[in-house]
Amino acid sequence: MTSTVDAEETLLLNLIFKLQDPIPQYVLGCLPAIATIGAAPDNGLMNKLIWIFRSLGSPFSGLFYFCNINEKGMCAYWLPSDSFIQNGNTILYRPFGHHAMELDLTPNQKKYMRECIAEATVLDRLSSLASAYYIIVGIFAGIARATGAVGNPCIIKDWPYIPLALAWTIPVICVRVFNGRVVFKDPRHKFYFEEPKEEESEESEEERTEKDEIEIMEIKVEENGRNESKRIRVKKLKEDMLNSKIAHTMLTAAFSVLMPWMAVFMAYFTKPIGFACRSKYLTVVCSIWTINSLLAYILHLRGEKSVSGHKYIHGWFCLCGVIITILFTLLGLLSNTQLWWINLFGNSCITDCS
Repeated sequence: MTSTVDAEETLLLNLIFKLQDPIPQYVLGCLPAIATIGAAPDNGLMNKLIWIFRSLGSPFSGLFYFCNINEKGMCAYWLPSDSFIQNGNTILYRPFGHHAMELDLTPNQKKYMRECIAEATVLDRLSSLASAYYIIVGIFAGIARATGAVGNPCIIKDWPYIPLALAWTIPVICVRVFNGRVVFKDPRHKFYFEEPKEEESEESEEERTEKDEIEIMEIKVEENGRNESKRIRVKKLKEDMLNSKIAHTMLTAAFSVLMPWMAVFMAYFTKPIGFACRSKYLTVVCSIWTINSLLAYILHLRGEKSVSGHKYIHGWFCLCGVIITILFTLLGLLSNTQLWWINLFGNSCITDCS
């Protein structure tokens, strides 16, 4: 009887120690960062998850929205190219980044956008700050281990490389915390099929009739049911302003391609130094990100008609996001138990610090 009680106490203590282990905390602490970069106004949980996977599979997609779109354009960003007109004609590509144009919004369009945008909640900002804390601490801890600044870096207990790999989300977190504006209602519905709501007013019957006649004369309705008056007029930017936006987009693309590789370098220089299992594992993740970010940037250069772009490329980015999620989950488990590296990948993962 006593041995059974002792065994139960030992099991309980082991469970408590596992829960207090920093590795699961650091892994879970990064989840709000992933949710932030994949935030989208799509209706339905599945559609929101799809965009999260899209942003996780292609870093440039999420970084471009948060780092290159100002408050005026963050709502219009989700609209397709046929929602914008220049000199009465529909433009070919969405007016952002390399194809940036100035939005000439009417008072009604500004009203529609205000209805789609809200302030981020305190909980939303705090959860993003929590992710930033875990990622920044993970970066410093990774550097300290690689340089041997603290203790013996070659220890039985591994370090979670997920915060290092997600260091590229820091700019997104900063924008969410300090800007605090969120597009919570899908503007594609607002600018396409939603009819203006009738509001009670103190206008006389004659004034309302006159107002209705003016609106009927101004509004043309296309065959697809969209209000022509809701299309946004755009005009060319000055050359210096356009060049600035192009340079900003290029820097964002370079950041999305290069920043994830910091995790590979940290893993390489952490003892035992070399291109071992951890470095190879992270190389697979970073290679997926690099290829997809370059692909997303090339598609942006060519011009995009919708926010999701080509349907097959969009599907590929989402699939890669699912693969990255699986790889990160496995990496979190491997970081907690080094022996699993050997069990899964063979004796080549045996560490030797001598």
